[in-house]
Amino acid sequence: MGSSRLAYHLDGLPDHDVIGAADLLQELGVDRWIVRPTRRMLSEIQPGDAGSALADWATVGRRFAQTIWDSGTGGFARIGGAKAGTGDPCQLLDTDENAAARAGEWLATIIEAALPERDLVVVSSGPAPAGSQTEQSLERLARILQPLAQRAASRGVRLALRPAHGNFIATFAHFLRWQRWCDAGTAVACVADLDAMALQGELPLLTRFELLGKALGGVWAEYFAHPNLADPIVTRHALPWTAIAGSLHEAKFDGPVCLRLIGPPERAIAHALRIREAVEPAFRAEQSG
Repeated sequence: MGSSRLAYHLDGLPDHDVIGAADLLQELGVDRWIVRPTRRMLSEIQPGDAGSALADWATVGRRFAQTIWDSGTGGFARIGGAKAGTGDPCQLLDTDENAAARAGEWLATIIEAALPERDLVVVSSGPAPAGSQTEQSLERLARILQPLAQRAASRGVRLALRPAHGNFIATFAHFLRWQRWCDAGTAVACVADLDAMALQGELPLLTRFELLGKALGGVWAEYFAHPNLADPIVTRHALPWTAIAGSLHEAKFDGPVCLRLIGPPERAIAHALRIREAVEPAFRAEQSG
């Protein structure tokens, strides 16, 4: 993999097509990118068939050290997964078994498109069904994701679960609890959401990262670049990146630092590059050591 751990989300480049976005990121020395499949991307795809649209993205992804495929946190309506007759998204834990199966099929589609031995597919649990028991939902999510993890592992693709605010798996602690419901050897990594961890007081970071060890598949942070504020970059975690990088270094982390920045692209990119300047020295020290 390339030396840079920074992965930049294409949501931050809404006016660029895929080639233009790839060109810009490579000019900036960004080695990894994050793509979120949308209805437009997958217009030619049927569930279970990787199809031409995702294949095109995967081909462009060969220019990078890694593609991170982001399935989002709000269900699968954005990629053609709305339940029949409604605008509601299909969820992995949907009480409608057909809708849940459809969500799983779309996730399998992404896994099949990912490039072996390099790519990371990130999924979130979605909300818990109303009235469901926690233990039932933990068992059900394990039952859904375990075969998908096996499918990913057979292709050399890593599958990771990202805890996210408002989801059933909303915190780092939730992920650790869910792991106990999985069969031994289930290879589902965790992408640690720094916003969610800070909101829940899941600190210090190093202690949490060390609990996961090799199962720490990445870290994730989101920012909002406001065009009219003197300090335009807004985030929920407010953790200094030098401290974050130090914790990752101590934990011997070797995955991507995923950034999703929304707002004026020039401000968002500038902020991402400042983060890279804070993060990269820790990893260069690790490589030289």
